[in-house]
Amino acid sequence: MQDGDADGDTPEEPVPASPKVLPKRILPDDDSRRLYQRWLELLPALIPPLRTYRETTRGQPVSSHHPTNGCASEACYKQSSRILCLFWDCLFPTSPTQPRMAVSVDLLDFYFSLFERSGDAVTALAAAMRTFYARRGWHVLDQKGDPIRDPFCRGLGYAIQWYDTLQSRADRDVERFVDEARSRVREDIRAQSSQEEGADEECARVLQQRCPACFGGVKFGRSLSDGFDIQVCVDGNFSQRHLRSAGDSPAFYDPAYFLSKQQVDEMGSHIDAQRKRPPNKSYVPKVPDEAVNSCANGHEAADEHKTKSNADIFDDMGIMAAVCRHDIPILLANIDTPGEQQKYALALVYHLFLMLPPNAIIRVLYDIGCVLDRSINLHKLLPEQMVSRLHWSTSVMHAYGHEWACQLVYNPRMTEGLGLTDGEGTERFWSKSRKLIPITRTSARSRHIWLVDRQAAAIGDELREDLGDYIKRRLVRGVQRQAREAEDELGACGVPIEELCSQWELQRAAQLSIRAHAPARLKKELDVVLTLQAEVDSLEKAIASAQGHLMKAAAPPTSMNVFPKLKDAHSKLVSRAEQLYASLNIHDSFPHLQGVNYDFVRTLIFARDLKINIRKRTIANFLEWDRLDQAVGGKDNPLGTKLHQRTRKTMSKRRPALLTAIRKFNKYCDLLESLHKPDWGIPVPEKLSTDLGVLWEDQSLLQDVWLEPSPDTPSPRWLIDANVRRGIRAMLKKDRCLEERRRLSIEADNMCRWFGRELAALELAIRSPGASPYLPELQHRLQSIRLLRQRWANPLISPTVIDHHLTASVEIAARLAAAAPRKGLKWMPPQVILTESDLQAMEVIVFEDGSAHHDNRLDAVAADPSECLLTDLLSDDDDDDGGDDGDLDRALPTGLVMIWEPLVLPINDECINGCAALLFLQFACGEDRWCLAVFSTFHLPLVRNGVASEVLWRNVRHCLYWEREVWLIPIFRAGSNGGLGHWTLAIVHLPFQSILHFDSFADEETWRDDSEDVFKMIWRLADLASMTINREGWISRPVMVSPVQRNGYDCGIWILACMAAVFRGFDAISLDESDIARF
Repeated sequence: MQDGDADGDTPEEPVPASPKVLPKRILPDDDSRRLYQRWLELLPALIPPLRTYRETTRGQPVSSHHPTNGCASEACYKQSSRILCLFWDCLFPTSPTQPRMAVSVDLLDFYFSLFERSGDAVTALAAAMRTFYARRGWHVLDQKGDPIRDPFCRGLGYAIQWYDTLQSRADRDVERFVDEARSRVREDIRAQSSQEEGADEECARVLQQRCPACFGGVKFGRSLSDGFDIQVCVDGNFSQRHLRSAGDSPAFYDPAYFLSKQQVDEMGSHIDAQRKRPPNKSYVPKVPDEAVNSCANGHEAADEHKTKSNADIFDDMGIMAAVCRHDIPILLANIDTPGEQQKYALALVYHLFLMLPPNAIIRVLYDIGCVLDRSINLHKLLPEQMVSRLHWSTSVMHAYGHEWACQLVYNPRMTEGLGLTDGEGTERFWSKSRKLIPITRTSARSRHIWLVDRQAAAIGDELREDLGDYIKRRLVRGVQRQAREAEDELGACGVPIEELCSQWELQRAAQLSIRAHAPARLKKELDVVLTLQAEVDSLEKAIASAQGHLMKAAAPPTSMNVFPKLKDAHSKLVSRAEQLYASLNIHDSFPHLQGVNYDFVRTLIFARDLKINIRKRTIANFLEWDRLDQAVGGKDNPLGTKLHQRTRKTMSKRRPALLTAIRKFNKYCDLLESLHKPDWGIPVPEKLSTDLGVLWEDQSLLQDVWLEPSPDTPSPRWLIDANVRRGIRAMLKKDRCLEERRRLSIEADNMCRWFGRELAALELAIRSPGASPYLPELQHRLQSIRLLRQRWANPLISPTVIDHHLTASVEIAARLAAAAPRKGLKWMPPQVILTESDLQAMEVIVFEDGSAHHDNRLDAVAADPSECLLTDLLSDDDDDDGGDDGDLDRALPTGLVMIWEPLVLPINDECINGCAALLFLQFACGEDRWCLAVFSTFHLPLVRNGVASEVLWRNVRHCLYWEREVWLIPIFRAGSNGGLGHWTLAIVHLPFQSILHFDSFADEETWRDDSEDVFKMIWRLADLASMTINREGWISRPVMVSPVQRNGYDCGIWILACMAAVFRGFDAISLDESDIARF
């Protein structure tokens, strides 16, 4: 071998060439486009077999048979092929033509159920299946006999992707079919309603499906005190980004939540064009520009040019989301620019407006709501008809990073109408979808949009089913608990509510004044002086420290002689700093500070600027604490030991500097106290605690140092009295709790209304011609909606109302489908004559032996008579709490004749309430009916018995009494010693502050005694609804001074006659006893 090698007899072996590495494809090529096009052409043919399979397997256990499918035509050429089947039953191919692998539909359905909880897990599922089959002795080999490393991942990914696309198409076909039924149900409800055409409006159906509580109403245009109509919050997330190197695939999915790139870019172009025009000179800022500018400089979201992601690495930088106040995602937008530009939030808001009624008012909560609000009004970024119906606020967590003046206008806890909405729903949505971040970042770009969109739908469906628990949590943890704390705080402060309201208005007016904010130029110059002052202080400490060390070291005298020169230079430096401060001309910027001591003004402005700096640093520290505590407690993602320790170490490094700043501020406070004179009218700021735990709860941290003197008037109480400030905070909390209670009641009504209409639409769709292809999906949807009866159960939704909708939906669908209803309807004849026996059947029947028998038909309506609200019958709109009498206005004939026979007992509560409803429907018409609030006979006893506010509110909220000017309150006085009772009527005129008492016996003692109960009811209901009613100057007087009733049992008929007169627009009646029989 050696010789041969030396002689060259043996040829050299060729060196094997290294395999050619193909560059990674980023954009889709022609082959992938053709493949996707074949899938899109195949999907319509797969929809019928999928529906057939669902119909045969619905409600059945998973079987293990192997179906055989083939073409029935004999002309077709039959070819067999071996297919690798993953599991069994109905199979879905992994390729549109000549598939070599098919996946069980049951496995795919199970995967998507898993996807809703854990995110995309194709890789994990494929690896698990490979291991599972390998352990059972089944290996997948290639043509050479070598085991394939990952045999299932690619095919399983295709099957999952296209099976979901198939399901989406099938579901959209069903949705279109149900939409036709919804339109018919809506038209029927409008036709049966007595309202004018177009009086009620609806949001887009897609919004109603996503959140019935927010978008299921029919009344829009609510005022500020009612919290407007819609509350949404928007925010961006830059963790949901996409790697440019992951590439893209052909489009295969039409997203339901994402706005198109064209919509977002058009909004961006519009914003750029508007900013080039002159600003709106007529715009009056809600907050001084200095405060908004400070907010913009303090938030990264306000800096549109700040790069939050590397554009060379990422092509999609994040996602902007709009969610409702229940955290349900409404709309999404893909962020493809490095910064969080305003076009994304405005595109979402603009698109939302297009899906709302023309009079709907929106409240949007955004981290930089103050900045965006100013930009919209200053540059007219949105149409005027939208701007007039759009209001902005900041989210609660980010509000405390804003200037105090900004918080007075935009903080949800300080502004009217938002209740306990915190605006942090987007943060909770990002938390629920964070599991997709590592998966979607490396997926194809279209697949990234698909996964996020499907995850948003899954989160929304889950939260929609949880709306009942949401209301229960808000009532217990929010309204009841916080209202109780606020009541205790108000009692402890000892200041009347009227005084607190007055002081709060004074505080807002004073702190929103432009004079309360230093000009931007002066603040910059003060920052320079403050920095120089800090350097001077540190130099003084350094000189003293060096002198002390040298003296201890016994330094030579030549070294010690240098220190007098250093101190002299330091004195000159201090003098130059004073001259620099004097050159700022503080008195020119603040002319109202003329006459105030120079050193006092200088120290006051330094203290003001230093407190702003302390507040920003402290709040940032608090947010870090909160995030760290959540991670430790399991509420948020665990940080890991290393990151946890690093975070704590970073926080501990910043703590000494923060404490030093607080001590310096407290020294300023001491100096101001020594220089202060009361005649200046400028209060000395309060010291801050160096205990950050105590400072966390100190509300004075959020208030700026006061620069506004008031020499001619005493200082306002909100500025000098800590009890007043504490009382104002408690008052605001109580107001927010009352607003939240009203908002929850409205949402409960919206949920009931949507529940009834959706049931009727599905019942009608099942009965409609052409429903057979969609029957399994329709039945499944109907079953899911019916199960919401248990899921949505809460104190604000009566089970009786839900049961009524379950029954009424079947009747509506049967009637609209021209089929016989399952339950016969009993229509009233044109004229009804009620005899004495008929009337006795309506109430308690008294037998000769004195025993009483109650008609059980009344118990079938409601076991508790207090649940039968009169306003349920009186409400002209489609109120879902209307019980079983929702069709009363349709069943009543126009000509109703009642013949009343004399009775030995006064008519009871049910008769009063029912007859009042009949009279209201018969006589109250036009605009007058919207001025009347008719209370049930059970409402005043609730007030007399002192029931809890929650119980009282649940019973009276449907009256909408806070929108009515005239209240009718029937009153029953029990007889003494077992004698007969007596009915009277109180007519309350709120605009005239008067109460008219109708008593057919004209007994002065009766109406005087009843006045106290009526006044008590007025104040109680006014507090529940936060009504502003003057409690002084009220007049109470009788309607008549001479009796009109001679017998002892017609009192109920007399008050019904008086009600009828009021319904017709009169103040009293002119009937006598002979006329009452004809009535």
